[in-house]
Amino acid sequence: MIVRGKIFAVHTATTLSAAMLGMLLSVPTFSHMAPLDLNGPALDEQRTMAEELALGGPKPINAEDNRLDFDRIKDPLVERVAKASVALFFSSELSRISDGRLQSKGTRFGARFLMCKDESFTEQITAAFCSGTLVADDVVLTAAHCVREASTRPGDPALSDVRFVFGFRAKNYDDPGRSQFGLEEVYSGVEVIAARRDISDRDAEDWATIRLDRPVPATVANPIMSRRIKVAKGMHVYAVGYPIGLPVKYAAGAQIRNDDSGASFKADLDTFQGNSGSGVFLSETNELLGILVRGDPDFYMDQKARPPCRRTYRCGTVGCTGEVVTRIEKVRMQ
Repeated sequence: MIVRGKIFAVHTATTLSAAMLGMLLSVPTFSHMAPLDLNGPALDEQRTMAEELALGGPKPINAEDNRLDFDRIKDPLVERVAKASVALFFSSELSRISDGRLQSKGTRFGARFLMCKDESFTEQITAAFCSGTLVADDVVLTAAHCVREASTRPGDPALSDVRFVFGFRAKNYDDPGRSQFGLEEVYSGVEVIAARRDISDRDAEDWATIRLDRPVPATVANPIMSRRIKVAKGMHVYAVGYPIGLPVKYAAGAQIRNDDSGASFKADLDTFQGNSGSGVFLSETNELLGILVRGDPDFYMDQKARPPCRRTYRCGTVGCTGEVVTRIEKVRMQ
């Protein structure tokens, strides 16, 4: 969802139950949606219900999308951060090809989600279900709800079914994005080092540190360091991750809008479902402030379009709650 050019979404990665899937497909406003692929990026029940309830209400317009593809990043320090961002794929998303590399099955975002043709990134592939950040040469920080062993929820993906993929990028809107990866870019997780998931209406602590099966070489990515920084309303921040499973996006131009909660803060970031686990950074220093864990609805079905298609929710300076970010000081690296 966009607020002053900010896109909001609920970023949790549970799988739809059969009952919820049936309810979703029976809702008239979603009658033109493509069949859901339960092996693809998982959808969250809470987000789905929120979108159903929001359909038909007033939708502010004239907002902009601040997300940029990797090749449009001009700051070398931000580029370093983007290289350290990792996409979480289902292992079934990748298959080995004749030259030894791994091939993604990624499908076009616009076709998969029946997006309107004037929406951003419709020609790019969507393949990831969560995001993360390399914080040591063999440790990734992500949201606890992205991995079953961290969240302890049976519907979340098992660590053995997850692959951590570096270098999932696109050059611009028209570039579908990379779909082939070298073995040095793809990793398995061997253990959850530490994790906590404690979610309430007011606060959200949702993080996990995952040990990879081997160190990531510096030629692929360098770990992002963090330190305790006092967060304050109005600070400028950005996020790097994989919205709706798209190739990595740099979402800048955001501010912290609420700092009243103990474990988390809120910012008007351009992020979606799939950005769960994305690093959120202080714009001034590029230091890691926290990880994105949840937000507002992503899309609505535009029934006036012909044929009906999905659009990104947009709102002005009020009316959206903001993206929830778990503070980095809550995270234990070991």
